[in-house]
Amino acid sequence: MKKSLLYYRILNYQPANLELLKKQFNVILLNNPDYDTEKILADVDVILAPLGYFFGREKIDIAKNLKIIASNTTSEPHIDVKYAEKNGINVISLKRYPDFLKTITPTAEHTMGLILAVMRRIPWAFDSVLDGVWNRRLFGAKGMLSQMSLGIVGLGRLGSLVAKYAVAFGMDVYY
Repeated sequence: MKKSLLYYRILNYQPANLELLKKQFNVILLNNPDYDTEKILADVDVILAPLGYFFGREKIDIAKNLKIIASNTTSEPHIDVKYAEKNGINVISLKRYPDFLKTITPTAEHTMGLILAVMRRIPWAFDSVLDGVWNRRLFGAKGMLSQMSLGIVGLGRLGSLVAKYAVAFGMDVYY
């Protein structure tokens, strides 16, 4: 018999990923944790916990079958980890897989994309083209990234990636 998994639509997983979950679990779909009921929580084995909703003592005490609280986040402020683990519930989050996190680069890539968009005035140039006007002089950059410096507050996982990308553009990086 399949274990039950509580999935909240606000997590907005890709359809293919949701289908994978449905193959492995009896998936219970709710819009968000405001729709939890004691009956649902009492029977669930796994909860996928979204940020913005606290999963603590109250829910854990009701969820007698709960084995796992999982979150696709890099921190766990929305889960009472100590209480969960004290009650034999495994907490799974990206925070616990630092080697895997090193392979996740979209946030740092997006940061560099935003820097390029602002420096090269891409959104404004795009709008101008849509309006049927194009004057490249209006949208030239104030300088070349390779001649600029970038200050980074915090050189953790993401800051280090942004620094690496900025260096690849020839920028001086300060942190």
